[in-house]
Amino acid sequence: CHFDVADLRDASFQQCQLAMANFSNANCYGIEFRACDLKGANFSRTNFAHQVSNRMYFCSAFISG
Repeated sequence: CHFDVADLRDASFQQCQLAMANFSNANCYGIEFRACDLKGANFSRTNFAHQVSNRMYFCSAFISG
């Protein structure tokens, strides 16, 4: 699966086969992975943060196996 450069803010994946998936450069703030297979998934340069001011960021992701 290729999710590179995708906007996945607040997306939810449940019991998904995502082994070797590419999430590079994706916007994943608030993403949720519940009981997913993420073996070998590429999260390089993936953004899990949301800028709320010049000097403040919120970060959010939920990953369970």
